Amino acid sequence: MAATWYMNLEVLALEIVDECLVKMTQTNTIYDDDAELDIMPEELFHNNLKQGCIIVSMLNNYVESMVNTIFRECVGYCGERLMRLNIEEKIELLYMHYKADISEIQKLHFWESFQRLKKIRNELTHYKNNYIGAVGFGYGVLQQFPKPLNGIGEYFTASEMQRAKNNIVALIARIATDFGLQVNTQVQLFSSPEHEQWTSIYDPNSFAGDNNV
Repeated sequence: MAATWYMNLEVLALEIVDECLVKMTQTNTIYDDDAELDIMPEELFHNNLKQGCIIVSMLNNYVESMVNTIFRECVGYCGERLMRLNIEEKIELLYMHYKADISEIQKLHFWESFQRLKKIRNELTHYKNNYIGAVGFGYGVLQQFPKPLNGIGEYFTASEMQRAKNNIVALIARIATDFGLQVNTQVQLFSSPEHEQWTSIYDPNSFAGDNNV
């Protein structure tokens, strides 16, 4: 009898995030002795912007993949209509389904981190205005980006992106706790319950025996 296999894209998303993190630097500016101020070399910010865009996209994908897995594997929803909702609507519906209080998680700092991440991802995906100011590129242009992209010169750095990843992972862990679910921290890209390899997030009450996590 053939085994059931799953492809857990959450694993791939976090792998890509980690690969991008090691390519980033801790700052986008260097001190220019001649100008006597911090400047932003184009090549430095170019690299961090490139890696940061990928990380922001992958962390959003991580959250949505986890939420979709809850709908499919834990709730048992197999339709398409709810999958078309935005991520916050899906999370709200799940909190209603599990009769949990969403207001508690909305007070936590990693929810705020998720909101910022989502806004930046949306702004970059639906980029409308490419004008970033008239100041010379090396001298303060980072402050010219419109909201919510203002400050991405500080946000798209290794430490801030690592913090964003930690917050998103913590967010999912809290959602799992609120729903009585368990995050599989050892999940592989491909897994099979028949081989005691569960999906990325699952209901431990649905499985008997060692769950390999």
